[in-house]
Amino acid sequence: MFDQGDPSRDIPTWGWIGTVLFFSGIFVLTQVLAYVGTGATATALFPELSEQMLQDWLTGSKQNGSLTALFLLLSALMGIPLLLLAARLRKGTRLAQYFAWQSVPWQAAWRWVMVTLVLALCWDLVAALVGRPVVHDFMRQNIESAHSQLLLLLAMVVAAPAFEEALFRGFAFVGLSKSALGARGAIVVTALVWALIHLQYDWIDKGMIFLIGLLLGWARLRSGSLWVPLLMHAALNALAYLEWAVLERVFA
Repeated sequence: MFDQGDPSRDIPTWGWIGTVLFFSGIFVLTQVLAYVGTGATATALFPELSEQMLQDWLTGSKQNGSLTALFLLLSALMGIPLLLLAARLRKGTRLAQYFAWQSVPWQAAWRWVMVTLVLALCWDLVAALVGRPVVHDFMRQNIESAHSQLLLLLAMVVAAPAFEEALFRGFAFVGLSKSALGARGAIVVTALVWALIHLQYDWIDKGMIFLIGLLLGWARLRSGSLWVPLLMHAALNALAYLEWAVLERVFA
């Protein structure tokens, strides 16, 4: 359960608005820095990329898995230290407690992961029945255009979940839980913002992402550990890659 003795101090009723704006600012700043870093280092790491390919990716007109992987890795490398610094500036904060790094029994974590995967597979089954793609075009294009599948997997399964969970179910969850919203309100707000930032998806997919966000937040609340939603998030991204591998390589 959420530790009511968390080192963050209570904030006024209106404080949740400032909290949302603050963690949104951290996210935007990280994305800007990561975009700049990606553009500056891509040609050195991937000399086979043309200037036009880089420009297409930066403008969002065409996906490139290598650049996306680099962007996700840089986002985590820049964003997580920013979050740690922001939390550390709060007087009396202990980072391990603030971000709920405590371990949980593996059986409990495994149950949460299984619930997440079952929910995702049910959604994919419904998508297939109504004619929607099981593997989203955004995901498929990134996987198929990546020069290094290992680098992309590292970005998808480790870097992206680590940064997003540290931001939404870590930093933001704590701040919002101590406002008038409470822990359950924090679950809803973080899930909503998390869904909205996935600009590459339509509103139906955003709705599913919101539901998953609610589940991740509930797991954070009930387990009292950030490791649980992080593992759930990583499992979801790994499942998406596995589905591409099965559908595109086995049944193609």
